[in-house]
Amino acid sequence: TALHFVGQGDAMADWTFVESGGKTKVTWGFDGDAHGSMVARWFNLAMEPMMGPQFESGLADMKKVVEAGPKVDIRGLEASLSDDAAVTVAYVELSSAKDNESVKNALGPAFGQVMGALAGGQVEAAGMPIVVTTSEEGEQFAMWAAIPVVAEPAAPLADAAVRFGTVGGGKAARTTHKGAYSGLGDTHAKLQAWMGIHQAKGSGAPWEQFVNETGNTPEAELLTEIHYPVE
Repeated sequence: TALHFVGQGDAMADWTFVESGGKTKVTWGFDGDAHGSMVARWFNLAMEPMMGPQFESGLADMKKVVEAGPKVDIRGLEASLSDDAAVTVAYVELSSAKDNESVKNALGPAFGQVMGALAGGQVEAAGMPIVVTTSEEGEQFAMWAAIPVVAEPAAPLADAAVRFGTVGGGKAARTTHKGAYSGLGDTHAKLQAWMGIHQAKGSGAPWEQFVNETGNTPEAELLTEIHYPVE
């Protein structure tokens, strides 16, 4: 960080982070050049009593913020805040236990139900499947199994359980999970931690969209976009 002292020139402050024993030692340093000036040299001697307390206070504040934050390692996470386009979807509501196998067994038939209703109503699908988690209370997930569509039809579908709605359409925290669906929970936790660090407050149901098809893609190469609407 560049520091400018009026009439005294510029200096640099730097940060050093060293991990040891599960902790991180943070050093806030300061470096300036007297440029041969005797006055500047005397001024530099006064830096410790002048700036030391401010540096110590800043480090103490950092410690409080870090220790109060989520205890999740987010290194390697690539996340961003961006505007999600609104997507019209056809969906059915469902619930499932939170273990991976139960979620998989519940979503499969639900997506099949939506696709069957769209085909019967001659409604054109417009993208990969979406899962919206509307509630995580207790031991159950409440979800939408949704398929993007070109447009909502004028006439209702024969299957009244298949409804139409909108996903997205606002600011969101986003990341892409790569790998088996069983690891999605860990990526959700990392994105939630990232949101906390960036003071991005959630506002609405999070949702996932599959990027590639399981039947044609090795498990390690599966991609799933994760979106958290934010204020």
